[in-house]
Amino acid sequence: MLEPSATLSSELLREIGSGITSSLDPEEILSAIAHYTEKWLKPKAVVLYRYHPSVQQLSIDAIHGVVTGLRLGRSFPVGEGMVGLSVREKKTIALQDPRTESSYSSQCDIPWFDIEGEWICIPLQYGQEVLGAIQIVVPKGWGGWGTENGAALLKTIADFSAVALRNADAMARLRELAVIDHVTGLHNGRYLQEILSHEISRARRYRSTFTLIFMDLDYFKRVNDEFGHLVGSQLLRSVGQWVKKQLRESDIYVRWGGDEFILFLPNTSKEGGAIVAKRLCVRMPAESFLEQKLVVSASFGVVAFPDDGGEVEELIKKADEAMYRVKNHGRNGVEMYS
Repeated sequence: MLEPSATLSSELLREIGSGITSSLDPEEILSAIAHYTEKWLKPKAVVLYRYHPSVQQLSIDAIHGVVTGLRLGRSFPVGEGMVGLSVREKKTIALQDPRTESSYSSQCDIPWFDIEGEWICIPLQYGQEVLGAIQIVVPKGWGGWGTENGAALLKTIADFSAVALRNADAMARLRELAVIDHVTGLHNGRYLQEILSHEISRARRYRSTFTLIFMDLDYFKRVNDEFGHLVGSQLLRSVGQWVKKQLRESDIYVRWGGDEFILFLPNTSKEGGAIVAKRLCVRMPAESFLEQKLVVSASFGVVAFPDDGGEVEELIKKADEAMYRVKNHGRNGVEMYS
């Protein structure tokens, strides 16, 4: 541990900085934060929190040391406990005896009955954006925290942590945008191909099956011609969201392109997939979409792994072929590949 008289050398800054910011994986970042906090500050306990601004809540994402009573993944409102206060007010808070402080809460802060020491909480702040917090307990009377060096160490770790988590969040958003169709809000074909590559390997390993359903809206060009492309895009989104609600949570539904969609049904036989497709085929024309009360039907082609193929491109091609058999025989129907 650094002695109170030591300074933060450039070598130490490089070690902490590169160690925490070298990954874009949130779990690896949290592990690195805990590692360097424990290595250089020698706390009795460390708890790491992530802030979720959309719901104004904090979650407990990592726990290190002798800590009971806290549960990983637990969420609570910003403002609860000293960690909530630290995040809300964007400042470091230190308590010598948390039992006497109204800001302390054993439901989200490190419980006082586990250990004795001084409680310190610092927000992870990138500019004005708060991404989470680090809470530690250091031994009572430890001079390291009260000195400039102890405070500087924790602030350095927090600053690098905020940068790392901000970079990870930005990368996650970019990855999400790369696999989201901007018209429907569904995942796109690129996402499906990535999923299928993984699922084929898994299905081979466990000798399981899955089904693909290729769905193409009937006479969609007429909607664009009569109402315009804006209404056409709105219809694609509306139909896409409607179909998604008809499926299981484990099913994946993507826009393949134009007015084409593909459904991936894990652990489902071809016959089971045909039942799902027929249900959609019957229910869809009974709905009316948008303010124009548009009535829509679709044609469906069904294939299954491994019976109809063992590669992504092969399965999609055969599902497309089965769908076109329906198109060639009047539309609004279901065909299983054979």
